Amino acid sequence: MRRACRRDHRDAAGGHVRRAAPLLFAIAAFFALGILWIVTDRRASERVYDDYSSANTSPKGLSQAAAYLARRGKSEMLTRAVPDAGLERNAVVFRITHELPIFYDPEALDEKQVGPPRPQESPLLSDAEDAFVRRGGRMVIGAHLGALPTRTPAQNKAVKVFPLWPGIDTLAIAEKSSAFRRLRPRMHAVFVAGSDAIVARERLGEGDVFVIAWPEIFRNDLLSREHHLALLAALAGKRPVYFDEVPHGIVTGDGALELMKEWNLGPFLVLLAVVALLIFWRASRRVGPPEDEYRETRSDAIDLVHSLAALYKDVTSDSQALALYHDSLTRTVAHTSGLRGDALRARVEELTGGRRTMEAINEGFERLKAHRLTGAQAHRKAMSL
Repeated sequence: MRRACRRDHRDAAGGHVRRAAPLLFAIAAFFALGILWIVTDRRASERVYDDYSSANTSPKGLSQAAAYLARRGKSEMLTRAVPDAGLERNAVVFRITHELPIFYDPEALDEKQVGPPRPQESPLLSDAEDAFVRRGGRMVIGAHLGALPTRTPAQNKAVKVFPLWPGIDTLAIAEKSSAFRRLRPRMHAVFVAGSDAIVARERLGEGDVFVIAWPEIFRNDLLSREHHLALLAALAGKRPVYFDEVPHGIVTGDGALELMKEWNLGPFLVLLAVVALLIFWRASRRVGPPEDEYRETRSDAIDLVHSLAALYKDVTSDSQALALYHDSLTRTVAHTSGLRGDALRARVEELTGGRRTMEAINEGFERLKAHRLTGAQAHRKAMSL
């Protein structure tokens, strides 16, 4: 009975697995095909990455600018903050985006004002970036919004007004673009469109900062236009170049091990290793006598026989149970000998001695078993001869 129940449970579990297998296979196939499609789709880099990203190969990306500078020297993607990236002292960082983050100063909130405070003129550089530039680095920041106050220029061509980069005199800009209407105190214009600045520069220590009001200059679809590629090469020079991808969401964080090192948790790591070794050594040493590994080896058929015996005892009398037992012997003799009718009854009487007691029927089964073994041995002996 227990074995039958277990079999039913196994059959039910197997049925659930067989029914769930097609669904699991379909889910796995969906994810596999999706990953394969993304990997093999050449246009994925055009849709996945933001505009102005050096990984974007669409007309609005900067992949061609990054590839061009990579042929001239070192050009990499910057996926960490400038102070954490370990840049060279003379590196050039291109931060090209549509809009720089705008920060709100909580202290500037007027009690009578409803809603958040007006956006303050956010600093172009953080303290760490300012220190990087003063040591000899260069930051090239191109954005429509967030860098300096802008407005639409009156002209669609920018003219150089500061003696830099011979041969690069004009830049072609779009009609509905943006230009700086006001610069910072220590900043001067390099290219202007009418009275508005398109490219401005500020010296900081041994380095400098360039601010570009029209970041489309370096886009894939406009890089080949008037002096745009030459301007890119002039800004990069012969320095290591990095395209800042943090504004585009491509960020590489520190792992747990790096953070622990930064927090001076080296002794803690050593302590963890020692504790792990102690636990491993302690688990390999036995304490006290071994546990008894006794396992139940009886067949479930014994429990089944006991349960059936109890069932027959409850529903049958002793005479009925004895008659069933005698009938079982008769069926066994008929099956093994092929006898029927009077011959079968005579053979059963011979095995039991003409008695219908429990002992006589048990002796009959034993004699039948011994006769079968003797016959089998004789058959094997005959076959060997």
